[in-house]
Amino acid sequence: WGEHSLKEMLNHRLERAINPSSPKAENSFIKNWSRVATVSRMTDNERMIDAFTWIWRRTHSRPRDFVRYMRIAAKYAIAKGNEKITSHNLIRATKKYSEEFRDELIHEMSSQMTIAKEVMQMLQQINQSEILFSMFDETYSRIFSKGSNVPSVLDILKRLYRYNIIGYIPKSTQDYAIF
Repeated sequence: WGEHSLKEMLNHRLERAINPSSPKAENSFIKNWSRVATVSRMTDNERMIDAFTWIWRRTHSRPRDFVRYMRIAAKYAIAKGNEKITSHNLIRATKKYSEEFRDELIHEMSSQMTIAKEVMQMLQQINQSEILFSMFDETYSRIFSKGSNVPSVLDILKRLYRYNIIGYIPKSTQDYAIF
């Protein structure tokens, strides 16, 4: 999904939620967004960006991610007595969305990797944006004993990469792998 197609889909969903009898979106995304949210811009790394892009950067840019994110933000708005989603609601939705997305990933990975939950907890413990292979290997070896049912470190890293949980840079300036 690209930005334009995702905005069209969201605009259609917003239009149908606001006016169920409308066969197609008659208003622009910006107009429909302003009908459900008071916020049009958010701060991201000390720069102001539009709210759509802000959400885009916190999701995997899939329609279901946006719908889930907006649903969570709307629930926070309703709980606070707000008629529309505010910037505070979007910020609060980030943590809840992240937790739900992590649980979804664990569920998807569990059929391929029985220790998915434990590996995700291990990544939370490491809590770094760049992880050296040696650091991951040391932590993994400490947490998981070398049993016959425990996948190799490289196998785990490949699976995490396949699920887009980690990225991989083959060589850094020091000639060692970074994930």
